[in-house]
Amino acid sequence: MNLMQTNRVPVHNTTLKSYTEHQIVNKLPHMTFCSTINDRIVRHLSFTSRNVLAYSATVFFVVGLQCASSLAQTPVQKIQLMPVLSGSVSGHSAAPQQAQAAATQGRSTQSQATASGSKNSSQAKPDADTQKILNTIKTLPAAEKRAMFAYYTDLGVDLSPWLQPDGNPITVASTKRRQLARKLRALKFIRRPEDVLRARSQIGLNPENLPSNNASDDDIVNWFHRHAMAAEWDAVKALLVLRAGSEAEAMYAALIQGTNNSASELIPEDVLGLSEAAPAELTDWQVDALAKLLKFSARKTSTRPLIEQFRQGTTWFGSKSKQQRDRTVRLLLAAGLPIEAYEFMPSLEEARSSNDADVLKGHAEYMLARAAESNGTARDRMVETGWSLLG
Repeated sequence: MNLMQTNRVPVHNTTLKSYTEHQIVNKLPHMTFCSTINDRIVRHLSFTSRNVLAYSATVFFVVGLQCASSLAQTPVQKIQLMPVLSGSVSGHSAAPQQAQAAATQGRSTQSQATASGSKNSSQAKPDADTQKILNTIKTLPAAEKRAMFAYYTDLGVDLSPWLQPDGNPITVASTKRRQLARKLRALKFIRRPEDVLRARSQIGLNPENLPSNNASDDDIVNWFHRHAMAAEWDAVKALLVLRAGSEAEAMYAALIQGTNNSASELIPEDVLGLSEAAPAELTDWQVDALAKLLKFSARKTSTRPLIEQFRQGTTWFGSKSKQQRDRTVRLLLAAGLPIEAYEFMPSLEEARSSNDADVLKGHAEYMLARAAESNGTARDRMVETGWSLLG
């Protein structure tokens, strides 16, 4: 008999097993046991002197689970006991894994609820007075946006659900693909007095709030058309900035193209209003398109009020910066108004030193336009100077 065989004490182990179960049963006389499960576990255990303590712990664990099972009132709870018993006998507990999975699911549910709450908060609609403030702020230049946001914050008016501290809007992603520009091209923007009055009467004295984020394409487009025809340019710009999304530039282009109609009865101030409605800095092609409208309107109406506005400065035109001056000169020259453009142009000396061909051409056109208004030798000198600049 080898050493391993001499260490086996089956009688002692069997006695310990019987004693342990006997003691437990005596201490828990009111519990019922599933004898079939208990016998199945006992038959699959091997008892040696080195695993007595391990077996005792297993018996206590199994008996505890059996007691819990006996208290259960539904068959479902008893069925769920078997996987736990199997895991316990094999040395792997399913409880920690189940707890971890439950915790993970709880965190996921909490995150989804937080995200849903944030989304609902960001989509909350402002009241009528707050909406008026938002519509005004969002049409201002960047520096004034920040100042107005800070001003209303100091007054206790919280605009943070709809505006960032720099005054730019908080946009909510939309999964719906819009067709705003396509629908807008089907509408006419011919500006005649009767059409303008009709649109004005539809709006009424009180300004309309912007369509909601969930408004249909038709509602947004009709709102846009109505306010554009009524010359509510601040409202038009607000819609382009806040509701048009990626289609803002295409909608603005459709507005300019739709207005460029021989039947439209424009005045120069209408062109200024159109420029103020631009959702972003005017591009060269947009300036050129506006110049065509200005050229048409200047044939019938004086441009003096428009030039006075340029002298005071607007969002995109004036003399406060080089960009504004260049844009103003481009607009007026393309509209065939070199005399009006002259005061916004760099001097002839500056144009020659910088070899600015566009400005030199502008000076030449100015000289020729002035010559057409003059007589005699003065006229001849201006014509000669103008042609020398072109040559």
